[in-house]
Amino acid sequence: MADPPKWQAAADDLLAAAKDCEEAVTAIHANGSRRLEESWTDYLGEIARNRISDVTGKLEEVAVLLRGAVTALDTLEDAARIAQGQASSAISAGAVAGLRLEGDILVVPEGHHDPDTALDDCNRYNTLIKDAIDAANRADQEVADALRKLSINVDTATLEDATAQQSAAVTDALDAIRETLPQGQPPDVVEAWWNSLSVERREQLMLAVPVELHELEGIPDSVKNELEGSNGYNAVAAVEFAREHADDTSIDIFENNCAHFVSTTLAAAGLDPKGDMTTDSDGWNRSRTAGIDFDPPGPGSLQGLSYTDTWFNAEKQKNL
Repeated sequence: MADPPKWQAAADDLLAAAKDCEEAVTAIHANGSRRLEESWTDYLGEIARNRISDVTGKLEEVAVLLRGAVTALDTLEDAARIAQGQASSAISAGAVAGLRLEGDILVVPEGHHDPDTALDDCNRYNTLIKDAIDAANRADQEVADALRKLSINVDTATLEDATAQQSAAVTDALDAIRETLPQGQPPDVVEAWWNSLSVERREQLMLAVPVELHELEGIPDSVKNELEGSNGYNAVAAVEFAREHADDTSIDIFENNCAHFVSTTLAAAGLDPKGDMTTDSDGWNRSRTAGIDFDPPGPGSLQGLSYTDTWFNAEKQKNL
């Protein structure tokens, strides 16, 4: 039987271990290799420093991998609680409707005073129970895949390898959260599922999978409006655009395109430009020639003049 509190306890232990590794790395950097470099300058000191650097690197890798495992276990705990809550809510509603639980399904008992209505209730609540069980199983598989990806040899792997595996594990963890959504279910089932969640679980889902949640028919309009936000642009559309164009190099025209990507995403999500000219110091916009590759990027290029500084300069964008 699933026991989410134990998974949470394991995640807490792994997080504590990750923090211990990170603190050890900081202490070694501050008190170990630097002082050795100052006080032990011969070849033996260099050997010692290299050994300390090697140990420090492994500790960093372990910390990264442990945090990946924490994310996976936290996700499994969340998925299990969501599934348990959904199934429990359906069973409780079925009991109120006069249904009887047999194994893991509800049935209409003989002699029910309104068998036709009871049968409709039975089908609806059994759909919720089955969906909860299926979602939990799919989430379990996603988390298992995430944990397997974190099983690497720190003696041969690099910090970059560990970071890449952690990123892959986090991606699988998000997929596990998506598996808890009643995708493909009719609006009334989705509505019943949403109502079965605690306020905390709803908030977690709104943060983790806003796009998928927004697409579900049966989610209240008030929730969808909250997901879209009220900051002058559609936050759901911004997430969609960012995900779809994360690897799209065709929009990269500057030496550093981070701020440019943010601005392009916000514009695609409906944020109105500010100012009329790209030379406005307090504006945020681009001209009609923006994005056209008519000259090489770089300081003083015509391409740069197609955008305000706040569009592609991170520091000026932050201070706008």
